[in-house]
Amino acid sequence: FYQMIRGSTPEMRESWGMMHSTTDYKWISGSAPDTEDNYKDKEEFADVLDALPKVGLSDAEQLFLHKLVGAVLLTGNIDIGEIEKDGISDAASIEGVHAETFKKVCGSW
Repeated sequence: FYQMIRGSTPEMRESWGMMHSTTDYKWISGSAPDTEDNYKDKEEFADVLDALPKVGLSDAEQLFLHKLVGAVLLTGNIDIGEIEKDGISDAASIEGVHAETFKKVCGSW
């Protein structure tokens, strides 16, 4: 995750439906701060991008892979609450900014 976020360009992240910083994702925001020690992520991600076609992944498959990883990270930003709806006392609810994030995750495909 870190290599992908730190090593990609803003245009790449945009095409993958990703946000621009590790701090934008709840699941990873506090575990590896953007420090100089982590700048090797850029080099390592360049190696990954170079290796993907060598192992046989087409451009379309690479795009799918990156969108999938972006969607997984975004899923961690969705909070699902409990509401009463249509006589069901513990129905699931995704509201506000979480609903927009959910739509973004679903629209990744």
